[in-house]
Amino acid sequence: ACSNLKYLMFFFTEDIEQKYYVVKKGDTFGKIAQKYNLTQPQLKKLNTGINVNSIRIGQQVRIK
Repeated sequence: ACSNLKYLMFFFTEDIEQKYYVVKKGDTFGKIAQKYNLTQPQLKKLNTGINVNSIRIGQQVRIK
């Protein structure tokens, strides 16, 4: 039972890991979504506080 618990905890922490992308010159919200195999609505849901029409160089965009 203990080994199952360790596996479940590992699986759970892997699932909630957050990853970010730093915006570079020429990036658009759509290009970032495409690069990480996301739809724009999926990417927007991860980044509720970001105005998708005015991302800026150096800004962090959550991709996971």
